[in-house]
Amino acid sequence: MNSPNIPYFKLKPGMQRLLAATAGVGLVCFVVGLFLDAHRAWGNWLLGAYYFTTLALFGTFFIAIGYLTSAGWSVSMRRVPEAMMSWLPAALVTMLVLGAGMGYLYEWVHPHEDGSHHAHLLHHKAPWLNQWFFLGRIILYFGIWIGVSQLLTRHSRRQDTDGDVSHTRANTRTSAIFGVLFALTLSAASFDWLMSLEAAWFSTIFGIYQFAGLFQSGIAALIVLLVLLRRMGYLRDAVNENHLHNLGQWLIALSVFWAYIWFSQLLLIWYSNIPEETSYYLIRSQGDWWVLTFVVNPLLNFAIPFIVLLPRPAKRSEYILVRVAVMVLVGHWLDIWLGIMPYVSPEGPWFDFMEVGVMLGFAAAFGLVFFKALERAPLVPLRDPYLQESLHHKL
Repeated sequence: MNSPNIPYFKLKPGMQRLLAATAGVGLVCFVVGLFLDAHRAWGNWLLGAYYFTTLALFGTFFIAIGYLTSAGWSVSMRRVPEAMMSWLPAALVTMLVLGAGMGYLYEWVHPHEDGSHHAHLLHHKAPWLNQWFFLGRIILYFGIWIGVSQLLTRHSRRQDTDGDVSHTRANTRTSAIFGVLFALTLSAASFDWLMSLEAAWFSTIFGIYQFAGLFQSGIAALIVLLVLLRRMGYLRDAVNENHLHNLGQWLIALSVFWAYIWFSQLLLIWYSNIPEETSYYLIRSQGDWWVLTFVVNPLLNFAIPFIVLLPRPAKRSEYILVRVAVMVLVGHWLDIWLGIMPYVSPEGPWFDFMEVGVMLGFAAAFGLVFFKALERAPLVPLRDPYLQESLHHKL
């Protein structure tokens, strides 16, 4: 494929202004929320920051897996996950901002002031759960993620110029190291940011549960972004129905994987019936929380995607695939929301301008960073050794 057929992406000024304005509205909703209900406002900030961190981190993971497995089929779409991971520096800022609201979210920040029933347990966890070490670990996690992402991007862009296969080998080595670091840092970050909201509660498979949601929602976001670009007139010659079929297979497989981990965590806690573990589900079994946790959540993240995407034509249809992908993205939002809000705002569930506005603001900011990053290089890695295999990919 000749380079003239691969145009550079250009974000229209009107769309750029719309995204920037929406991000501003989201920030206003958050600030207003601070005056109305600071606990919920900071809970929604954590939700948005964590949600889009997972999507950005998926971009790095997806590219690393491609290099490690010498996967040729995904090369022609690689610039999209590269642009997704460009959000990581902004994600670092959003997570550091959380430092200002830690007292509203985390019991371990001031256990004695609140008369916490778990003060004796939190005292033993204080060497790990303290404010400065918490913020320091945020910088450490993102330092690793951003560093690896920049290395992968740098070699990919240089290969556009010189076509040297050594860039592919270098990225393969980097990806192997990242695979180990990714498992450790994602698990630790999910413990810090989500599990420690209820510091006396623990789950031995919480890290893999968060990984399942990250991978599933990342594939869904990749589908949505690819279809959007195709409908804008880009990537039509580079990404075809066979690529979409592959992504549809990933989405249905990861929906099953998510359901397996979700049910395994629930079953192990229910069967063992240990008070320190069951507390998590007890609060989520009250009132309307029960319907959202045990009905709506598995429907959006497992049952509907699994049933709809089983037929082969469904996985090759933009119309069906993008709608299922959007449903999974909503399901991932609900899954994280259910991990945060029953503790932060147990009298809920609440769903009003704060939830909508803050999330739309984060989505717009993510979209703005994504599209601006997409402008910096050709939409296809022009001289990658696996490009021709990807362009002629068939199932």
